[in-house]
Amino acid sequence: MPTDLGRPYALDWRGDPPHMLKRDVPVWYRFLEKWGTPFLNLYYDCLLGGPFLSPEEKKDPLKWMWRVNLAKRADAIAELENEVWIIEVTTDPGLRV
Repeated sequence: MPTDLGRPYALDWRGDPPHMLKRDVPVWYRFLEKWGTPFLNLYYDCLLGGPFLSPEEKKDPLKWMWRVNLAKRADAIAELENEVWIIEVTTDPGLRV
């Protein structure tokens, strides 16, 4: 499955995670304070699935937009020593997660 993680974020970064709903951000930061210690790397707004693009095709703005619009998105992906967590953050879980 094609996956684009984007850039890694520092574990102590407390800005606005891309595409995370404003009301969910405080929930996320509480989670990080309690459970984030074992995380080695953290990525936000990751693209999962959708069409595969070669590095050359990713430079084409229309193809990249097509990729971004067709992929599923994870709020965050955390890398631990022996596993990867795909994380969806919400104050009110429902059909959108």
